[in-house]
Amino acid sequence: MNTSNKSDVVDLLIVGAGVAGSAVALSCAPALRRILLLHAPDEFDRIESLSPDACRMLARHSITVGVPISEIVAWWGSARRAVAPCPGARIGSRRELANQMRKAVGESAIILRCKPNISVSRKNEVWEVKFCDEQGDPTIVSAKNICDATGRRSALGRAVGASRKFFDHLCCAFVPLSDAAEIGTFTEAVFNGWWNLCSDGSRGTLAFYSTPRIIKQTKGDLKCLFEGTMELKKIASVSSDNMVGVNVCDSSLLSPCAGEGWFAVGDAAASFQPITSAGTAKALRDGFHSLAVTNGDARGYNLRYATEFESYFRELKIQYGFERRWKDSDFWK
Repeated sequence: MNTSNKSDVVDLLIVGAGVAGSAVALSCAPALRRILLLHAPDEFDRIESLSPDACRMLARHSITVGVPISEIVAWWGSARRAVAPCPGARIGSRRELANQMRKAVGESAIILRCKPNISVSRKNEVWEVKFCDEQGDPTIVSAKNICDATGRRSALGRAVGASRKFFDHLCCAFVPLSDAAEIGTFTEAVFNGWWNLCSDGSRGTLAFYSTPRIIKQTKGDLKCLFEGTMELKKIASVSSDNMVGVNVCDSSLLSPCAGEGWFAVGDAAASFQPITSAGTAKALRDGFHSLAVTNGDARGYNLRYATEFESYFRELKIQYGFERRWKDSDFWK
């Protein structure tokens, strides 16, 4: 695809066809004639929890992923097991959810596979986006509006001059589990961080969250580190053969999140720590609000995000404040 005249200009170009990017396409399709999603396939997958709010929004598009859960379990703030009711929540595969979202987009948008690297420029109120297709051939697309759904790297937002503000430093080392028998999400705080297990009854993801320094030191020895848990080791096990992955999981905000003819969604706009289980719901809400940005309401979008992020960070401080058992721990300080 190589657009060269006004009739070839797409109404909206979305870079990233994951959950957030697909949500934008679904929300904007009734009003915009030509929508193009650029999809750089990623083999990364995790078993994650979906909040009741996220499940309700997905149901509007007839999307159901994973298995239902009615409660979440944690050992946080004390050694006692705490159970919180969570009716309507589910546990499922992140990759399966993204696949179903792209399928739901259907004929309302064109999905084009591409390489990750892109460049953008703006001339006469039209964006020119250059990238390489799946075969590596250079491609140029012109668009009235562009949407950054590239995740935490905010490839488009940074390219147009926005900057990323970081509010904490959290990393995650995780391993996939193929023998996770219990269904649910389980969280346990420990001296140097906290653990989370999400399992659908067959597959699971076990993750350890801590500072970059601690993650770097312990990356290759999760099995030994896992023995430091009191409760999770009773319901899961880590083998030395498990492949360990590492992710950045901090709180950060793109500033601004939107401007003339462009906006960011999902983690590209702001990243929330996984302890909130809010990532998918936030991505779906961004999709709902995206049409207003294409109509020129960048100011309102930025204000909404600033307010939402302030509320999130306030609740995050309260959550961490519940844990006071390790006052000498560098992590909990």
